Amino acid sequence: MKFFKYNLMSVCAASLMFVSCDLTQEPEDTMSPDTYFKTATQLGLWTQGYYDMLDSDGIVATNADDNVDNALGELMMGQRTAASSSGWNWGALRRVNYYFEHKACDESVSAPYDAESYFFRAYFYFVKVRRFGDVPYYTQVLKDSDTELLRKKRDDRGYVIDRVLEDLDEAYRLGTKSRDLVKVTKWTALALKSRVALYEGTWRKYRGLPDADKYLRAAADAAEEFISNSGYSIQKTGSEPYRNLFNAIDATNTEVVLARKYGNKANVMHSIPFNIKNDRQGFTRRFMNHYLMADGSFYSSVADYDRKIFA
Repeated sequence: MKFFKYNLMSVCAASLMFVSCDLTQEPEDTMSPDTYFKTATQLGLWTQGYYDMLDSDGIVATNADDNVDNALGELMMGQRTAASSSGWNWGALRRVNYYFEHKACDESVSAPYDAESYFFRAYFYFVKVRRFGDVPYYTQVLKDSDTELLRKKRDDRGYVIDRVLEDLDEAYRLGTKSRDLVKVTKWTALALKSRVALYEGTWRKYRGLPDADKYLRAAADAAEEFISNSGYSIQKTGSEPYRNLFNAIDATNTEVVLARKYGNKANVMHSIPFNIKNDRQGFTRRFMNHYLMADGSFYSSVADYDRKIFA
């Protein structure tokens, strides 16, 4: 009886011990917001994924008004729709907003990664506004239960562009001063701000819409700051500096602000020369007319410019 009594007491004690302990553990082979976003390494690994946007955002439209190849694209065929896979994708935005919701680091650690996050959210929405105009603006991660947010109306493009410029201001504040070719820096943010503001300003100016001067002034201010303090300059070295800039195997940080770097052993096909050779791409006369003459005058001001043959 004593043996049974002691064993029963041991079982009860063990049961109480297990009841009082929380045996829940986070899986070690997957990421969790409770264990991630706490170190510079983790933040860097997360933000590295943003750079895929540069490859798939469609900011450069092929087969458009000034660029053709051996097949007509959806733009020229009039077949592009808002719901097509070529533009109406919001997964990249969720990745950025997820970062902001779960980041658990002080700004002294997270600053360069915050800058990348602000930059790419701005970049994401700049592409969307260029393609669709008014679009819904979100700064939070949407859940399937967020019915009202999922069905919200599109925000005015002016509101969205203002948010884009605010994000770029934050990216500029938090970014590094380096001239890193493959990472977002203070100067990358400033260069994009100038481009965004110039695009929106001219878009409004030539349509007689309000606030054109506001954006054009923002573009000029950002460009002036970039020119004065970034250290970048127009490439002038070599016998053909303009051609070499776009035809070089390795980009130079003299003029190039952000580039994509490929490994020597990577099985990739890229660059303008490859595309021109294999897709038989060519630029139209209208595209060539955009270029200025050596003295700064318009090519279209030359007599019989529309009948001349480009050599």
